[in-house]
Amino acid sequence: MRHTTTTIVLLSASVLCGGEPELPQPLRVGPPTFSMPDLQRYEQYARQPPEKKHPIPQHEITRETYYLWLTDSGHLRYVEKPQHGKYGPRHLLPVLARYVRTGEEEYGRACMSMLKDYHRSLDKRIEQQSWHHDYMDEPTLIGLYRRYLAARPP
Repeated sequence: MRHTTTTIVLLSASVLCGGEPELPQPLRVGPPTFSMPDLQRYEQYARQPPEKKHPIPQHEITRETYYLWLTDSGHLRYVEKPQHGKYGPRHLLPVLARYVRTGEEEYGRACMSMLKDYHRSLDKRIEQQSWHHDYMDEPTLIGLYRRYLAARPP
C-alpha cells in the first residue's frame, strides 16, 4: 500500500509541475488471450456419436433409486431431531418421503413436530421483524406435508 501511495504522489507531482511522467510500456507476460473462445474447437466434439459425448454413465433415476439415495445419504436421521427452525420444511422432506412410502408413524410425528417448530420460528421472526420472507420453498413444501399427513394422520 505504501509503494502505491508513493507512486501516485510522485506521478501527481510530476504532472502538476508540467512534466510528462515516463511510464514503462506494458509488458506481455503470458500468451495473448481472447475475449471469446474459438467455437471451432467444439466441432469435433459435436460430430461424435451420443454415447461418446457423455463420458460419465447416465443412470436412470427412478423412485426406487431416489429412495435408496435417501436411505444412504443420512438425511433420514433428521427424524431424531426434527426441529430445524425456518429450514425445517426443506430439511425434513426426505423424512416425509419415508413416511409416504412406509407409513411409519415415527416419521409422520417428526414431520408434525417440525411443522409446529417452523410455525414457532415464523411467529418469532414476525414478532421481531414485523414480516417474513418465506414465499418460495417453504409454502410449497408445506402443501406437500399437508397433503400426505392429512391423508394418513400419524
